Amino acid sequence: MSQLEASASSTTNGKAVASLVLGILSIVTMILMVVGLIMGVVGLVLGIIGLK
Repeated sequence: MSQLEASASSTTNGKAVASLVLGILSIVTMILMVVGLIMGVVGLVLGIIGLK
């Protein structure tokens, strides 16, 4: 299978990737409680939307 065929057959969910990134950043920024909490909530919402 060529690389073009492999990339064409695999699709990614942008909202799921954003949820993963925001979840990791919320853990890292938990020192600033407000920022970490906001990013965690937004990541959770994007994850739920990405599952649908």
